[in-house]
Amino acid sequence: MRRAPAFTLAALTIGLCTLPAATAAGATFEVLGDFWPAGVADDGNIVAGTGNDPAAPGQVLVTWTPTGGLRTAGWSDGHEHTSAHAISGDGSTILGVDYNANMLIWTAAGGVQYPAGTNGYPGGINRDGSVVVGGHVGGRPFRWTAAGGAVSLPTPPGWADNGADGRAHTVSADGSVVAGTLFNAPGDRRAFRWTGAGGTALLDQPAGVVGSDATAISADGSTVVGWAYGPSDDEQAFRWTEAGGMQLLGHLPGFPGGPGSVNTNAPRGVTADGSVIVGVEWFPAASGNAFIWDAAHGMRDLKAVLESEYGLNLTGWTLWSADGITPDGTTIIGTGSHPQFGQGVAWRVTLPEPGAATLFVLGGATLLLRRRRS
Repeated sequence: MRRAPAFTLAALTIGLCTLPAATAAGATFEVLGDFWPAGVADDGNIVAGTGNDPAAPGQVLVTWTPTGGLRTAGWSDGHEHTSAHAISGDGSTILGVDYNANMLIWTAAGGVQYPAGTNGYPGGINRDGSVVVGGHVGGRPFRWTAAGGAVSLPTPPGWADNGADGRAHTVSADGSVVAGTLFNAPGDRRAFRWTGAGGTALLDQPAGVVGSDATAISADGSTVVGWAYGPSDDEQAFRWTEAGGMQLLGHLPGFPGGPGSVNTNAPRGVTADGSVIVGVEWFPAASGNAFIWDAAHGMRDLKAVLESEYGLNLTGWTLWSADGITPDGTTIIGTGSHPQFGQGVAWRVTLPEPGAATLFVLGGATLLLRRRRS
């Protein structure tokens, strides 16, 4: 990551004015600063990520809020090089990892702490921060609680128990449902879902799919999203439910799919009811492209949707990825670039409440520069 400037771009708000018939507030697009976002709290007002330490070279956990701007959250043992992976729904706890592959949690009250037995890969954290999931180095996916410690998840029936590793990537709001990936052999990976009552179960795969990876889960654990691939490495997003199984979501318009395309379509977030998915599609030799999906419209370019449906002027912007969405679908965070603001800046979009009948006309743009605070 490049070094942050002396001043941080805290907010770039695209101003909108409503027509006389409009009854709801408009959408906004804000530049949050020079960092990589990892997650957003349920109310949309706390964003966690990885940024530069203003005191010394290195990467540290950072948070952004509308009132406080971008601030350093903390680092471990007097050194930097920590990165954020997720934030609890209530915004109280950040899940991350240090450069020694030690998983950590951060809270404002307790600072950086290392949950016992969780060395390895961080995955996800539940709404109140009481349940953390991840993967042991060279070992099993695990689920951690303060009372029970890190407990490895069992392999599903029929899966060869050869000690191969796996990772739990995501967890439901109450911590009772976990999803992730098991690795059995080189190139052999399968998405799974775990519940306390039912144990670990592989997600069913449609014909032509040979591997899959679960990346996000709905608040109630009923919808799992991720990416799947066939023998030709054509990778595309999926949405799984117990009733409907695994549904492949296709590709963005203009992104070639099919044999040999080798592009990756990775969901990063899903709403509470599982109806809206956001993420990124990559293609070799090209930057990522943020997408949004719903059943009515399919896979769509997020920037195009924000411009055509909400009247936002995003001229010059490339939205690389959508990295999270709030349970109600009204806030989306991500990373992008703009000639004026540079590469790899974090952004936040706030949208009207779902179902609101709103008409917009383009207004002006205002830029607020806020000095970085440690």
